Amino acid sequence: MPGVGYGIARLLAARGASVVVLDRSAEAAQRTVDRITAEGGTAHALTADVTTDAACEQAVTEAAGLLGGLDTLVNNVASGDRAGIFEVTPERLDELMNINFTSAWSVTRHAVPHLPPGSAILNISSVGVSARGPGMPYCVAKAGLENFSVGAASTLGPQGIRVNCIEVGAIWGSFAAANMDERFREARGRAPP
Repeated sequence: MPGVGYGIARLLAARGASVVVLDRSAEAAQRTVDRITAEGGTAHALTADVTTDAACEQAVTEAAGLLGGLDTLVNNVASGDRAGIFEVTPERLDELMNINFTSAWSVTRHAVPHLPPGSAILNISSVGVSARGPGMPYCVAKAGLENFSVGAASTLGPQGIRVNCIEVGAIWGSFAAANMDERFREARGRAPP
């Protein structure tokens, strides 16, 4: 199911950017690349598990090589479930923090040396940071991502690198489809974007 990253990659390519699509699924990355190239854009697929620092470093190095440098980074990785903050296992909490927060820190850390003045970093968060119910580990991780974005902006601003964070509202992506029953689907369908 296409999600936010798919949409961002297509939009950037439609506006003339050469895009590297990074996904843990080679098939998903290639589907996005195929769509972009069919629409006349330029894109490359990379596969990596961004939950390890070494994979993040390698992915950034490969992306910079494919594009001849970097000028934009979008951190869009996200995953969650409906586990409560005290019901989640320690292992799953670590996994969710790693996917939703640490991966963005790691990719950004390795991308900064490749980003010239005038570059931009965009971190994708969620309106879920204000949620008060099931799925709290995801919400906590995204709140960390937002605070990281503020710190990165003040740190990288003097280097001419802009950092922003966007809270995405309710969408019907794979996370929602896997974690919401019909009652929630109906309510989400009526919600404003």
